[in-house]
Amino acid sequence: TLTIEPGVTVMFDATLFAYSLQINGELIAQGTSSNEITFTSNQSSPAAGDWGGIKFTDSSNDAVYDEDDNYISGSIIQYSTIKYSGGSVDAAVIIDGAHPYIINNLITKCSSQGIYATNLGGDSSNEGLFFIKNNIISNNNNTGIQISVGNVYLTIRITNNKIIDNTSS
Repeated sequence: TLTIEPGVTVMFDATLFAYSLQINGELIAQGTSSNEITFTSNQSSPAAGDWGGIKFTDSSNDAVYDEDDNYISGSIIQYSTIKYSGGSVDAAVIIDGAHPYIINNLITKCSSQGIYATNLGGDSSNEGLFFIKNNIISNNNNTGIQISVGNVYLTIRITNNKIIDNTSS
């Protein structure tokens, strides 16, 4: 488990292959409305694509919710700003077979999509849940959100997001 505390700024150096943060376990990045977490470039003149982005793999810990869909545990990015990424993972946040909780974030100035999710799904014995809620996804060089669903047992809730001024539909 990697826990990033409110107020922390995580800066990535720009390289030819663009460093990324890959989550194979659990990421707890829970800022607050008055003390956000920032993921950004370490360049003096930052630009879209300076760093790779945040990637949740299938082996990352999915978010867990109670019967009222309230977050209990698991991977989460909340009250964070993610900017100048998309260099190597093709999105600011890429979700590959995972179900993190993405809530109350600003995702902006990235070289590709804001959020790209693929290989999503659940199974008939344990319905998959995937939430993207209350985010501002703006000024990215592709779509705001792109999702590829793996099977019919997945529940996707994309609510109260502002998806504006991205270069693609």
